[in-house]
Amino acid sequence: MNENNIIYPDLVEHSYQIMKSQGVQITKAKLYKKLVKSGMLDKYGQPTQMALDEGLVDTYTRLDDGTYQPKSLETFKQDNPMYADYADNHFTWIDGKGWAVDEYVIRAEANDIINDPNSTQEQRQTAYDMLKYASHED
Repeated sequence: MNENNIIYPDLVEHSYQIMKSQGVQITKAKLYKKLVKSGMLDKYGQPTQMALDEGLVDTYTRLDDGTYQPKSLETFKQDNPMYADYADNHFTWIDGKGWAVDEYVIRAEANDIINDPNSTQEQRQTAYDMLKYASHED
């Protein structure tokens, strides 16, 4: 597979462009490995707390609980592929809390888990709890 066919995280792409503009010769693959080794990216290509704290990633915002979430819905969906096919109107940004999904998405995701023969009992119980919450039952 050609390196140009691989989709690298934003931090890799941005770093690569900076290095390239300064005449540094490095492949994106090698840069990716260096960023993981240095602790700026985790093994899944997500920015680490260190990268976020140092301001290397501007597509994320710090929430009230100290965690980070993407500023844009597009990035949120890229980070959470299970939501990729849902229309944007099912998502709401809540200041300080991040992205929230509506009842339709909660029900659909819960039902997918319940009907998945590979889901664990714990996952199914969480899905039942989600459905109960979505139904506003006590």
